[in-house]
Formats: sequence, C-alpha cells, structure tokens
Amino acid sequence: MKYKLIFIISLTYISVVVCQAKSYDDKRCKCICPSISSVINTTTPSNPTNKRMNFIGNVSPSDCNCDGVVLPKIKDQLNGQELIFCPRCECKYENRNTTIIKDETIASNAAGTSHAMGVRGNVLNRVGHQQDKWKRQVREQRRNIYDRHTMLN
Repeated sequence: MKYKLIFIISLTYISVVVCQAKSYDDKRCKCICPSISSVINTTTPSNPTNKRMNFIGNVSPSDCNCDGVVLPKIKDQLNGQELIFCPRCECKYENRNTTIIKDETIASNAAGTSHAMGVRGNVLNRVGHQQDKWKRQVREQRRNIYDRHTMLN
C-alpha cells in the first residue's frame, strides 16, 4: 500500500513536470498580422474590433513567415486574399530561455512588492509634506486676512 502511494505521487509529479515543460518553447516564430476584416473589407464575428492578430508557431527559422505560421491557421477565412494579407504580417523568430524568464518573473514579483511599496511610501511622504505645507500657508493667510485685517503681499 505504501509503495502504491509513493508510485502514484511520483507519477503525478512527473506528469505535471512533463506538461509544464511542453507548454513553454524556447524557440518560436511570432507573427503579428492585421485583422482579416481589414483585408477583405468585412466585419467578422471572430474579430469585430479590427485588432491585430498574434500567431505563434514552433517552426524552423526558414519557415518563420506568413506561409509557414499564419496561413495554415486562417487560409480558409482569407477567401483567396493571401497575397494582400501576407505582406502586412510581421514575423520574427525568437530564441529565449523560458527557464530564466520564469525564474526572473518569480524573483522580481517577490522582491518587487516590497520595493514598490517603499517607493510608493516616499512619494506619499512627499505628497503629505506638500499638503501640510499648503495647510500652514492657508492658516497663515486666513489669520492675516480675518484676524489682523492685512492684505497679502
């Protein structure tokens, strides 16, 4: 019974690690294209606000273009307008180390909260100081005008 439990826990752990490893690619091709409706002059229910579309594919650097990444996904929606659509797409091949990115994100979020609060505290202290200074000036002005009946210079 004890060995079954250890086996199930280790199997679960391995499956989680494998799934996480597959969800991040260190090499990718990223294409940013205009909306399809801007090319074929219609409004589509999938992208009604004419926003730019992102396409990310795991292809070789030589296939990092509209033909290799974008067209396999949306060719049926373009209605033969591929020659007009593809020149408007920007494709970039990226090499990145996602392990470092994940570690840096965790470290910056953990350390950044205390730093951001410290900076925010300095700003609030300065604002509070300026507010106190303004209140003192207003009190002095009121005292001069109402109590002493003198005008400000």
